Amino acid sequence: MAEDDGALKLVASTFDYDSHSVRDGVMGTGKRLITFSQLLNHNTFPLAEILQTVLDIGQKEMGKPVEIEFAVNLDLPKDEPRLFSLLQIRPIVGKHNSVNLKLDDIRPEDTIILSNSALGTGS
Repeated sequence: MAEDDGALKLVASTFDYDSHSVRDGVMGTGKRLITFSQLLNHNTFPLAEILQTVLDIGQKEMGKPVEIEFAVNLDLPKDEPRLFSLLQIRPIVGKHNSVNLKLDDIRPEDTIILSNSALGTGS
């Protein structure tokens, strides 16, 4: 569906099974890969520079490498600037940073938010 509505035009490449290579764009048959190749190779949007700046600032402020989630709206009229949105940034946490907590003493009525399944570092 994303290919049909044009959403992959600037971000996808195609794995060519015959030549065992990755080709820019979504032409021909083969597996689609999100490579951002069109944006990065042709500098149609300064994605690499934006990502590097966000990662550098995030690492400096959090004191460790970070991972991010982002969205870019490239589907705007030509006279409007493209929009980069940082959706989430968090430090990369290894196993050595995990903590096991015993929460049996906390009554559900004393909580603000309660979940039986949540992602996080365990703290």
